[in-house]
Amino acid sequence: MNENKRHQCSTTDGNKMKKFRCTSYEKHSVTHFEDLANELILEVFDNLDTYQIYQSFFHLNIRFQNLCTHANLSIQVGISSVSKTTFQRYYNDFIAPNKHRIQTLHLSNPFIIDFFVSLSEDITRCSQLQTLTLCNIEYGCRETVLAAAAYLPNLSSLSICVSSQSDKITIYKLIFQLPILKYCKMTFQDQGRDSLKLLPIPINSSSIIERLVISDNYDFCDIDTILSYVPRIRYLSVRSQNLLVMRDILGCLVIFNDLTHMSIITNCLSPISTEEFVKKHSHRINVLHVSSGWNSTCTQTWENSILSYIPYLDASELNHSASLFYNRMMEIHESTYNYPISRVLSAYQRFFTHEPMSKEYLHEIFCSIQPHRDKVFKFVPDFNMTTCQCRKEPDCNSIKHIIINSTAALPNCSKYFPKITELTLHDKAIIQRKPYLMDDLRRILPLVQLTKLTMNNIFYELDIFINILQLTPNLHTVTWISIKNTPKDLLSLQESKAYQLVSKQNQLCPRVQYISLGPSDRSLDATVHYLLSKINDATLHLFLLRIRGASPHWIKCWKDKIESHEVLYDYSTKVIGSSFYLWWGD
Repeated sequence: MNENKRHQCSTTDGNKMKKFRCTSYEKHSVTHFEDLANELILEVFDNLDTYQIYQSFFHLNIRFQNLCTHANLSIQVGISSVSKTTFQRYYNDFIAPNKHRIQTLHLSNPFIIDFFVSLSEDITRCSQLQTLTLCNIEYGCRETVLAAAAYLPNLSSLSICVSSQSDKITIYKLIFQLPILKYCKMTFQDQGRDSLKLLPIPINSSSIIERLVISDNYDFCDIDTILSYVPRIRYLSVRSQNLLVMRDILGCLVIFNDLTHMSIITNCLSPISTEEFVKKHSHRINVLHVSSGWNSTCTQTWENSILSYIPYLDASELNHSASLFYNRMMEIHESTYNYPISRVLSAYQRFFTHEPMSKEYLHEIFCSIQPHRDKVFKFVPDFNMTTCQCRKEPDCNSIKHIIINSTAALPNCSKYFPKITELTLHDKAIIQRKPYLMDDLRRILPLVQLTKLTMNNIFYELDIFINILQLTPNLHTVTWISIKNTPKDLLSLQESKAYQLVSKQNQLCPRVQYISLGPSDRSLDATVHYLLSKINDATLHLFLLRIRGASPHWIKCWKDKIESHEVLYDYSTKVIGSSFYLWWGD
């Protein structure tokens, strides 16, 4: 199989090299990019983002302007980090004349949506649109987009983030009415607030959705309602993001006879509702895995009842407090369901192995040893890389993102991950290994390559952040979640050698374009004033600011300040939920 793949790749590469040599020898030696033939330049463009093409080539000359708008070039609009002035120019020169050719549209900037959906703009002009992503969209506008999307004849993939103000029932109705949608991913911010009891059971559903990924907290009654709307479903994933207490969680993996897969991770399920669901679908269930934190002494009768409905089950597993199986299913959930429709439609060579578990967990894990999308590696408590066959020889060259849930597991790692570009630290006990953390990180990954850093639940260890920043000159995105306290020794930290060095060589802040801040009782006003200061050289490229959890009074005061003091000239403001957005020009 590998030989065939290599032969196909070498043949393709050989044809491209012949084409390039033919062009070179027939005309002249190519020493400049502009000397390449148009067809070769278009091949290069196919591997670039549309905004990169516009920014780099559109204004060179007439020839490159024509190539940038060539009919064979697919247009994918996914820009979010750009100033108001720059985007307005990009929109007028490139997007507006070519809306009918846009195939992919990613809208995460709350202001850019107005260029596609407003009183003067209609998203149905994007008649070739195939993939649409909606995030940070204000209440009402999201429903308008979904209603108009029913008239997009090629829309097959949709990803949407739904705010707490939206009506879930309306959102579901609009999505299930999209005529050719095959892949849909929905993320609800306010999870578990509303059930789907008010969503009527359809008589005849015409939805052709095959893959449905939902981030919310539902019970089996809601799952049944969803299934009634998607008769062609092949993969359904329902997972709540706000699950904290293990004993309340139930994980359920179901495979029907027609190979339809369902993965459900929630705390809304009960033994009664689970039994009712299994009873209703007993004639369809082929494989059933259930893992929960329920008291096993109280559920033996329930287990026997469940199995009595499906006597011809090919594989089953009902276990309790099985955290290992739960973690495995989470990994299966991530690798199986969270990838875009474009990959679903492609064929991949896959190689599999199986992992026998201990007697405590009477089942086996069947997993890919070369997963096509497994680019994340996690360090968890009590994890030993040598005890798991599926992880015994990880493909270190394919891993791009390391998540450290337990810094105590780092000394046990004997591997080096040379291609890492993203690091997530998620360990409240990180302070216990602070003296060794930098040595541990240097031993397993190249810090100089990092471009993204996330610190989650690292409450006030600012010196750890400074030490990491000192060795990561290429960082362009930093996310720090749950900063609860300001370090008491902040003054001494500022006087330290590490801080002074970072202050001189840091390239992150002078290039920062977008900042999102949570509420602060002490420093919010001073921080915003600093960021918007005209004489602030550290934020010359900043053009988008978000304040989360802002009060109406605070928003009004700052709107008045910006307008009366002429802090900014070409700017726009929006309020979405409790978030205040400010976008301005160069």
